Amino acid sequence: MPKSPSGLLLAELKPRRLVENRPSVLSPASLIDMRVTRVTIDPDVMGGMPCIRGLRIPVATVVAMVADQMTSTEILAELPELEEADVTEALRYAAVGSQ
Repeated sequence: MPKSPSGLLLAELKPRRLVENRPSVLSPASLIDMRVTRVTIDPDVMGGMPCIRGLRIPVATVVAMVADQMTSTEILAELPELEEADVTEALRYAAVGSQ
């Protein structure tokens, strides 16, 4: 494998092969079951950031807590206004994006 001037190995990247007629992981059909109902966007709440049920708790905060490896139990203890379903919805919203 080739090396850079600093001695680091350089990966040889090959073009990815696209597979025809294969549904993508997040195709519109698969998103039907991923409807988000607990995320609200209100210009008067947190400047319009996506929040949980109109509370002043941004979805990004919950997602960051999960990314920091906090469990749902730990998140609910930290943010007692939330319910288990709120954590799930925040992750679902992050997965789907703002579509």
